[in-house]
Amino acid sequence: MQTYAVPINSILYIWTLTLLMASVATLVFLGLNKEESGADRLRFPPAAGIWLATLAGIVLTLVAGFAIPAIPHHLLPALTGTLIGIGYGAHGLSFRQTDKSLFACAWWLLAGFLFLLELPSSLLALAFGILLLIAVPESWKFIRKRRMLRSLSK
Repeated sequence: MQTYAVPINSILYIWTLTLLMASVATLVFLGLNKEESGADRLRFPPAAGIWLATLAGIVLTLVAGFAIPAIPHHLLPALTGTLIGIGYGAHGLSFRQTDKSLFACAWWLLAGFLFLLELPSSLLALAFGILLLIAVPESWKFIRKRRMLRSLSK
């Protein structure tokens, strides 16, 4: 009896596409903000260096995790959560923003939980963490800012 296997690493494929689409969405968002503000060039927020370093750390961790067989794959989501927490912590301390520091603590708690889980469950928990700790708060800030701008333009 022959067993067939999927010829691609589905986890790597899905997460690569997810991160690529998030990067494209970020660039489109920055481009839209550029058009609205009438700026001549793209302006990056002051914390861009922190988040670029965080992203570089995540990418290096993922590349090392898939390239070095000695690193267990089930640790990669936990390490990613830890690095995101470091990014939030650096942002909070650098700009004295308590909310970012609290998000750092939440990410570190989630990362501690992720270290206890195996791969499919840890990826799902990381996805929920990204949704609850990044997407929902940032969407809420965007909606509030948009409402404020609409009320000022009336």
